[in-house]
Amino acid sequence: MARIFEALSDFYSNQLGLPESKVTITPIPGGDKGTKATLVRMKEIVWKSLRHPQHSPVIRMASAKAILGAGCKPKDYLCEYDAMHTFVRDKIRWTRDARRHETLQWPARTLAMGIGDCDDKSMLLAAMLLHVGFPGVAFKAIAANPAVPDQYTHVYVIADPSGKEKWIASDPTVDNAKLGWESPLILKSMAVEL
Repeated sequence: MARIFEALSDFYSNQLGLPESKVTITPIPGGDKGTKATLVRMKEIVWKSLRHPQHSPVIRMASAKAILGAGCKPKDYLCEYDAMHTFVRDKIRWTRDARRHETLQWPARTLAMGIGDCDDKSMLLAAMLLHVGFPGVAFKAIAANPAVPDQYTHVYVIADPSGKEKWIASDPTVDNAKLGWESPLILKSMAVEL
């Protein structure tokens, strides 16, 4: 049985006015059921962070900074998506989880620390997209390692900026990956819509 190690806080709490540190460890099943449980927990964290009185404004500010910094015109949702994708890709350093734990950081924590792995970066990006009203946002887990073809090894965001069921991938963990890029090797996938 695997475990989710959920980092709700960090040593930057006082700088952002965020609550004191708290860690929750949740057992999850192995295999596909564990991946599904992790994606569902990621979804819950994103929605809780959007309703959190301290976290929500921090995420909204990051969305605004990315969009305004890119010079997006009003209602240019593709530009907004690209701006937020680029922000998370370039401003958050990819860093591995704690050994033998699936660590899920709340989006405001990822911003504060400036580090996170694929699920942390994906939760931050999803929260930013939801904060600016994107009608379709989902997490997509993939098996992309031929050595373990039945094991999910990566997660990223897919979003529908127009509300017309035109899903576009965003993998903010791959250096220089443009909006729309996906691994050329997807052995199986699973998605959970937010």
